[in-house]
Amino acid sequence: MSSSFAFCPIAKFSSTNFSTDSLASCSSPGLRSSPFPLQWCAQRISTRFRILKCTASSKERVDSARKLQRSKTDLLAQLIKAENTVEFAKEHVESLDQEFFMIASTYLSMAKKEGNAEVVNRIETILKTAMQEREKILRPEIQLLNQLLRDKGTSDRKRTMDQFQEYLTSDSYFFQLLNRMTLDVENQRKDVEQMKLLAQLRTIGKEAKEVSRALKQAAKKSSPA
Repeated sequence: MSSSFAFCPIAKFSSTNFSTDSLASCSSPGLRSSPFPLQWCAQRISTRFRILKCTASSKERVDSARKLQRSKTDLLAQLIKAENTVEFAKEHVESLDQEFFMIASTYLSMAKKEGNAEVVNRIETILKTAMQEREKILRPEIQLLNQLLRDKGTSDRKRTMDQFQEYLTSDSYFFQLLNRMTLDVENQRKDVEQMKLLAQLRTIGKEAKEVSRALKQAAKKSSPA
């Protein structure tokens, strides 16, 4: 699905001074890590997105990054002013990719720093809606990992794993996904969010392996001698 976007700054819809130029550098904290790790990680792993690496001598890369940021900023602006956010998200679901979530999360961080509660609430709602629609076209294993990252504690994760037992076998794609994501996060810059996400992933891995072993043992007991 393709779309043509006419750039419309977010600032038109709020008092927060958003600018695509503020996102032009790959050193931007918002592009290094997202306040929404479940969206960022699952989208990145599921489609093997290439992260754009900037170098001072690479004008083409910087120009490409700015064009991408401009289009994703425009998409966010259209979502903000859409009369029916869910329907708009469904129509543009293919564009709700890693870059969209990273840029939207960067704007969210900016709004939080400025104390703009109205914009914060609006973007958080949009991100939730966008991810819900994006998840519908993702593999079940990715949906499972996303839900586990959202779950608040052990009991919630256990409930989720019980619902997705068929994807927790030892040779499941889920464990490949989880391992790749864990390695990816381990290689990120060390900060509070990185450490929190890494601990969360390791806990999920430990609990998922325990469930997988229990399922394997149960299968052996139920199989005829």
